[in-house]
Amino acid sequence: MSDEDVGNALEDMGEDNFKEVKESKSSKGLSKTLVKLLTYIVGGIIGIILVVTIVVITVKFLDRGDQARTFKEVSEEYQGKTPPYNYFDPIKQIRTRTADKSPHSISVKVDIGYNEGDEKLSTELTARIPQLTDLIRTYFGSKTAEELNTDEQAIKDELRERINAVLTNGRVESIIFTEYQVFEF
Repeated sequence: MSDEDVGNALEDMGEDNFKEVKESKSSKGLSKTLVKLLTYIVGGIIGIILVVTIVVITVKFLDRGDQARTFKEVSEEYQGKTPPYNYFDPIKQIRTRTADKSPHSISVKVDIGYNEGDEKLSTELTARIPQLTDLIRTYFGSKTAEELNTDEQAIKDELRERINAVLTNGRVESIIFTEYQVFEF
């Protein structure tokens, strides 16, 4: 069939029929594309909903709802007992003034506890008596009377960490105050 024959055949069909055939083919192609596009969109939305649902369930499971993350109180029967420590006490009574505008005086006697049998640490503590005395005096001199009168355990913990920062042969496990007085001068 030549081009001329095709042209004649098209003329015989009539122009109206040709437009119908053309429109039906283009609308079929458009509807297939539209269906495909809508399928991808719906699939994406379902995927997002699925991911969000999994995340929400996981977070609720890990957080167990709105419960606060607190530790349960342990009965005295099950609390760990503090092991016996050797206490290093050659540091004399330390007297200094607080960092207040109107300084208060503080008098403190610190004993340093460490694990029994730790001879290296015992030797190091003895060798560092002047350094430890100065460290303790400086520590208390940098605090205000209000800070020193609020939480004694926090002061012990911070002082223990400062002492441990200068030691090389072990760690201090406990700090106790055999004397602890803050008074206005």
